[in-house]
Amino acid sequence: MKPLYYAFALENMEVTPISLLTCNQEAAEMLAEEYSWTVTDYGGGYHDDTLTLRQGLRESCNIYAALTSHNIIEKQPSR
Repeated sequence: MKPLYYAFALENMEVTPISLLTCNQEAAEMLAEEYSWTVTDYGGGYHDDTLTLRQGLRESCNIYAALTSHNIIEKQPSR
């Protein structure tokens, strides 16, 4: 699913390959509060770094993908 989030965000000019997001426990906790589910990277950890979209995709960062999805959802008009 991650490549689909990125493709949608790129196509709709929400992000660029060098867009930065911080992938750490604080971001994961914010997502958990918002959506009632927990996101971690493989092995249960976090990158604890600021990554570009390119790095997030290459490193398969689950938090970057979840943040990208969150940002897309937040920008959609209310139904």
